[in-house]
Amino acid sequence: MINSKRVQRILTAAIVFLCWSIVSFAAAPTDINLTPSSVDENQSINTTVGTLTTVDPDGDTDFIYTLVPGTGDTDNGSFNISGDQLRTSEVFNYEAQTTYSIRVKSKSISVPTDSVEVVLTVNITNVNESPTDINITSSTVDEGQPSGTAVGTFSTSDPDI
Repeated sequence: MINSKRVQRILTAAIVFLCWSIVSFAAAPTDINLTPSSVDENQSINTTVGTLTTVDPDGDTDFIYTLVPGTGDTDNGSFNISGDQLRTSEVFNYEAQTTYSIRVKSKSISVPTDSVEVVLTVNITNVNESPTDINITSSTVDEGQPSGTAVGTFSTSDPDI
């Protein structure tokens, strides 16, 4: 005679073992890439820097990306993430700072315990900016001076210099 309670316990144990086996063999993601990893200076806030992708040995493709505290998070406040897009949270000035360091976490949606954190570098690209002003050292000349007499020296204000 078949003992239904015993069969039920055996099936439950088998299901638990199978679930444990599947979870225990899931491999965590190993890296995060940012492509491209640079943005032009003087762009507006929320300009897309690039797309985040995760390297995962299991082939998972659905991840949640967040900026997280830890080593390398120096400039996290200068960026934000929307979906898989890294975006700017400020207007960058190449002449003030050329690289930014951020720490990003990628967490698997299908296996939430699987995650990886990496430090990424974002490069700011220099853009040729037009001069903003022109000056002259003197604007007067004594009368009676010969043609070609220097009146003053011109200079410009250029944010790239």
